Amino acid sequence: MSSWKKNSSTLVDFRGFTLLEMLVALAIVSVGLLSVSEALSRAVTVNEGLEERTVAVWIAGNKMAELRMSREFSASGENSSSVSMAGRNWKVVENYYSTSDPDIARIVVSVFIEGEEASILNSTGYLSRYVAPGL
Repeated sequence: MSSWKKNSSTLVDFRGFTLLEMLVALAIVSVGLLSVSEALSRAVTVNEGLEERTVAVWIAGNKMAELRMSREFSASGENSSSVSMAGRNWKVVENYYSTSDPDIARIVVSVFIEGEEASILNSTGYLSRYVAPGL
């Protein structure tokens, strides 16, 4: 915003911003806002992945607790089930593996979003054939 005032045959400049300065400032602000927008978009994507993994950890923990409480023992095999949690349907696959001790089985619980091929989480636990006294 420049304006000129005539003062006895000389022109006096009143300080302000020129159009070119405003365009450069606008370009700098635009680049900054685009960077902030990109960062927010990435944060939303990361948050969605964290939510899926958190729910998968809960589902796997629940499945391991159910297996321990059921007192059923299998040294090998595979079971599959479906669970609904956090507004989604999940597929849970339990794989049983024998260990060097015939009374202990290793269990790998894999959690999938229903309809997807890749698992969100693989959790390993152990199941014993014996029940603690008093239970």
